[in-house]
Amino acid sequence: MQEFFHSFFAEKRKTFIAGYSVLGFLCGAFGISGFYPFACAVYMCSALSGGYEVFAAAGTIAGLLSRGAFLHILPLVLCIVIKSLWCRKKAKKLAFADALLMLAVCELSELSFMHSDIKECVLTAIMCAVSEIAFFVMYNGVNTLSVLTKRKRLASDTEILYVSLLFGFFVFLLTPYSLHTLNTARVACGVIILLMSLTQSPVGAYIAVLSASGCAYSYADGKIDIAFTGICAVSLIFCSLAGRKKAKVAAMYIVTSLLLSLLTSNAITATDIFASAVIFLCIPQKATDLICAFFAVKRTKGGAAYKKRIDTLAKVAGDISDTLCMNEMQGDGALAKRQLIAFSGLLEGIYDERAANCRLSVDVGIACIPKTGCAHTGDSVKKAVFGEKAVIAVSDGMGSGLLAHNESAACVEAFLDIQRAGFDTCDSIDYVNRRLIARDGELYATLDALVIDMYSGICTAVKLGSPPSYILRDGKVTELDGEALPLGIIESVSPSVKKLKAEVGDVFIIMTDGVQDVLSSDIYAGITEKAAQAHTPKELANALLDMAVRDRADDDMSVVCVYISD
Repeated sequence: MQEFFHSFFAEKRKTFIAGYSVLGFLCGAFGISGFYPFACAVYMCSALSGGYEVFAAAGTIAGLLSRGAFLHILPLVLCIVIKSLWCRKKAKKLAFADALLMLAVCELSELSFMHSDIKECVLTAIMCAVSEIAFFVMYNGVNTLSVLTKRKRLASDTEILYVSLLFGFFVFLLTPYSLHTLNTARVACGVIILLMSLTQSPVGAYIAVLSASGCAYSYADGKIDIAFTGICAVSLIFCSLAGRKKAKVAAMYIVTSLLLSLLTSNAITATDIFASAVIFLCIPQKATDLICAFFAVKRTKGGAAYKKRIDTLAKVAGDISDTLCMNEMQGDGALAKRQLIAFSGLLEGIYDERAANCRLSVDVGIACIPKTGCAHTGDSVKKAVFGEKAVIAVSDGMGSGLLAHNESAACVEAFLDIQRAGFDTCDSIDYVNRRLIARDGELYATLDALVIDMYSGICTAVKLGSPPSYILRDGKVTELDGEALPLGIIESVSPSVKKLKAEVGDVFIIMTDGVQDVLSSDIYAGITEKAAQAHTPKELANALLDMAVRDRADDDMSVVCVYISD
């Protein structure tokens, strides 16, 4: 694939073929209330370039068909016929003046077979004039770009004007698709994708996809934009194939993202795409070289070079956040700011001296059993360690069985993913809640999470619709409760969040309501008794679950015991 890509765009002819095919499609698809002035113009422009009119015509016809403009194919066909007969008779290359005359004739031909009243005739005359102007812009812009590929620079103000007009015309063609609104979060995401594509690294790809996944979540309506995530992933692949030349990578990102956005209902706008590319090209070459060098070094834990590059990347992300978000921002701007800050924190956390000097460690024991008669438990339990942070998440899905399990699993996995990305607890809860609401069906799930900073010993207990948890310290049991609605019910949730300082020897016991309802008033004595007999958190979790199950389980049951040691 990479060799094919390089060979395709290494030849000037193939670049023109791709360019005219895309430009033809956009020109054919552009139309406002039956006003289609660019179909013939792009064909004549390609004919002047020599040998590319077939591809321009194919793209233009495809664009017209996509908009249902069947009658407007007739002037294009007439244009093709006249041009072919002219060149055959004259037996020479088409001149600019000849093409201009043919274009006027073909555009005005619509007066005879498409319109009946004076108003429509006037519009056709205007369309002819617009078509001539577009032809002039395209012809001079394409010629200037062709010269630019050899000379590598623009020599005059006129050439700069022609190239600017061509790109302006290209963006204007996208107007029917409403691609002119700016989304700052997606601009930031695009810059990250471009930077990470330069690294040619799986770690860089992970960071880029993680950024895209976070951006695909919209705070405005709580929906997951799957199309945007797909566009970012595909664009990342093609940008990686373009090598490490910033200009090539930016060009590939623009072309790929624009084409994919047209195929996926405008998940990303032209303004977003061009803004990302411009910001990317403005980043100093030394900075991008440093980023690439970081991902190329051998990642030896504790290595000075590794730490230096991590620190630099974190500083770059923080500087971008400060630059783009100097003022208080709302909506997408606020989301972009939070993402950049989280990205900076993520980089800082990759190499953190605190993580290497954690004074606490965490041992987790889990025991689960499904409701009697069910093959799957509706509860889900996950644990993870990110640097100096340990996260334990327990969720109870609505009802029992596989459907409940899927809902609770989605809840804990989403929570851990967003925690891993560096977001704070409240942002993580909001993200998970909106994600559950966006899923099909009217389902909900509880969440009981414990976030432990193993360096400072600060524990954050989060509860949403879950029963009380318990802390066993020095033989005494303390209840840790909190009232809040489960996730997936309403758009705005207020979790119960409590912070406390953990000590060596503490045991946190988290359980779902299936266990809580059965043990009830015996729970304090049960925890004290079983803890005295158990040697590990796993043994304690199993003992408490056995105590609750007795003869049968009337609900899904889960017990998680977290032991804090030094």
